[in-house]
Amino acid sequence: MSERKLFKKSDAVIIIILLVCSFSFIIYSKENKKSVTAQIICSGETVKTIELDSVTEGYDIPLCDGRVTVRVEKGAVYFKQSDCKDKLCVKSGRLENPGDTAACLPEKVVITLSGAKKGENPDIISY
Repeated sequence: MSERKLFKKSDAVIIIILLVCSFSFIIYSKENKKSVTAQIICSGETVKTIELDSVTEGYDIPLCDGRVTVRVEKGAVYFKQSDCKDKLCVKSGRLENPGDTAACLPEKVVITLSGAKKGENPDIISY
């Protein structure tokens, strides 16, 4: 009666190849993570650029001599207060994803988000 081996040499080679591939994928994905960046523009000039993932505690940014207040939190930014008549900018809600934009036209303030969410691959989305 012959003994059956639990692993063959070819099994060990396949396991090693799979481990190397998985570790390289993990390292590659960590290097390519981009954070979401908020750009606040007032009267056509960039006032502030903020990486939303690096924010640890929420804070307010007064703009246009205090007529507009922008709230910055971890992963989100939004218009908290505005002296404009219709308050559409405040009603626009939280901006969290790249490509989101909100504007207060009477006060000439625009917030745009750029970058890529963690784990998101733009090539997969575009095809």
